[in-house]
Amino acid sequence: MTFHITDVGRLLLLFFSACICLSSTATFTGDSIELKEVIITESKNLNTRARITWDKLENYSGRRLPVLLNDVSGIYLKNYGNGQLTTIAVRGTSSTQTELMWNGIRINSPMLGQSDFALINLGFYDNVAIQYNQLNGAIGSNINLNNVAPGPGAGFQGVIRGGSYGLFDLTMSTFYGNSYLRGTTRFAVLQCENNFPVKKNGSLIRQANAGVYQWALFQQAHLISKKNHQVSLFFWLNNAERQIPPTLQQMLSFARQHDKSFRNLLHWNYEKKGLKLSSKHAYLYEYLRYINPLAQLDNVSFTHVMRNLFQAGYSKGIFNFDASLFADYEYASSDGYRRPHRRILSGMCSKFSFNIQRLTLSGGFRQELIDLKTSPFMPYLSANIYRSWNGHLVTVEATGKRSFRFPTFNDLYWAGSGNPDLKPEDSWNAEAVFKYSYLNIFNLSLSNYYAWIKNNIQWSPEASGIWRPQNLKNVFVRGIEISSKTNISLAKQTTSILYVSYTFTRSTQTSSLIANDGAIGKQLIYVPIHRLSAMAAISYKGFEVSAAVRYVGMRFISSDNTESLPHYTTADLDLSKHLKIDRSTARINFRVNNLANAIYQDVAQRPMPPRNFEFTLFLNI
Repeated sequence: MTFHITDVGRLLLLFFSACICLSSTATFTGDSIELKEVIITESKNLNTRARITWDKLENYSGRRLPVLLNDVSGIYLKNYGNGQLTTIAVRGTSSTQTELMWNGIRINSPMLGQSDFALINLGFYDNVAIQYNQLNGAIGSNINLNNVAPGPGAGFQGVIRGGSYGLFDLTMSTFYGNSYLRGTTRFAVLQCENNFPVKKNGSLIRQANAGVYQWALFQQAHLISKKNHQVSLFFWLNNAERQIPPTLQQMLSFARQHDKSFRNLLHWNYEKKGLKLSSKHAYLYEYLRYINPLAQLDNVSFTHVMRNLFQAGYSKGIFNFDASLFADYEYASSDGYRRPHRRILSGMCSKFSFNIQRLTLSGGFRQELIDLKTSPFMPYLSANIYRSWNGHLVTVEATGKRSFRFPTFNDLYWAGSGNPDLKPEDSWNAEAVFKYSYLNIFNLSLSNYYAWIKNNIQWSPEASGIWRPQNLKNVFVRGIEISSKTNISLAKQTTSILYVSYTFTRSTQTSSLIANDGAIGKQLIYVPIHRLSAMAAISYKGFEVSAAVRYVGMRFISSDNTESLPHYTTADLDLSKHLKIDRSTARINFRVNNLANAIYQDVAQRPMPPRNFEFTLFLNI
């Protein structure tokens, strides 16, 4: 896997020649900079309510989604190596129980039931949000990637990053348009050799066959009418070639994987006097080729998915109402199947809320069908009460819902491993949330959550070493999540921010279909009981220093909890300088990852990089 220096030169030329565009999306006062912020807060829209607020998202432009989630959330990421497959575990649930949404459309693979977060470039989206216990089909949570129409005018943003182990990363975005027609074009390329040192058999050797090369293209266009109509078209092309390195027990690997995806979305929206109508139509194509010469494997898989979503909402006074209908078609073909498989999914969702003084009551239901087989009725109920005085705000919320998830194509049909007798997962979820905030200085959130999952599906290794999916009968998830954010102006032109998140999760199997199952009462594999992340930043006259620390507790890697991965702590240090050039801005950044040179694994036998360095230049012209 080689990315020639001539290609780099062309990209650099394109990067700097694009600087002739004119724009300004950040403002300065004296020698200080007011950073452009993307703030994710509670929304009046019942379908987009989120619980997490993230500031300074522009600092993550060009980075992959796992970097943001690692820094400012209690979410645990299963990372198979730098740039390799990265999946998510939210509040004791599995990666297949978390839905990744793109502008309201589900983009999880129908074969795997999950998404690879290492392929998600944050520079392609305007905001990121996490929904817990909302009226959706996810047992765990929804992670939303959203794009909005840019303002009129023209502009350019670019990020170029270089670092240890052959890292080269480039992301460019151009914005253009007038009052009626607006668009955004984004391009990104990433290369990393990942040849960091690894200790095997008592010797320190370079990681081999670990290179990653990705490129992606994103285009959006918006037609805005004065008669309350807006039509948007999105086009997203992604390509990744990744070598798969040997495990710590292997000396050689020649395996590699090629991922391609094409996604497009047509969105029509109409709003007038409290009425909102919307329709979304998406076509999603994914291609995956896995080659392993040592195992004599050359497996090709691909999917075709069409999703259609119709939404209507109405708000008047204290009353809000939202309803939606969806109809999806999924087709999957793979060398791992005996034949292609297809299915039709459809359903409806309805939700309402009343605002009575300081009390909000919400309710609704969801009903799904798969090939005309009906899911259980899924109700939803929530109550929210708040009180504010002298800048203080206290909110208490209680939520309960039912969720249901059908098995994936791989769960059912993968040759030699799939189980066509699998039952769908059925879950009841409950959560109580307490929030306190004082002005824009301090925010505190405390959540106590529960999930009772029947027929939970889990892939786990058998005695023969073959991984198979099985229904665990019943799983009980419970935990506490605490997060706080503090913004302080220490002195003139000096500000600081501190974000802390801690999650305690117990996710245990309470009954089994297997006699004398040793997993009863044990923690599910790859679910850490403790997860702590903290991030602090201080800025003064355009200079900024930030640090992020993460602690991940022990994770069991066998269902009977006899084998585990040890806990670990990592820390990153970030130094940056903001510059003003006429109406444009620039940021020069130096980052040290894994500052203490910790040796750790997120997945057994898959080592993560030791201390490494990055240098970044960000331009907004």
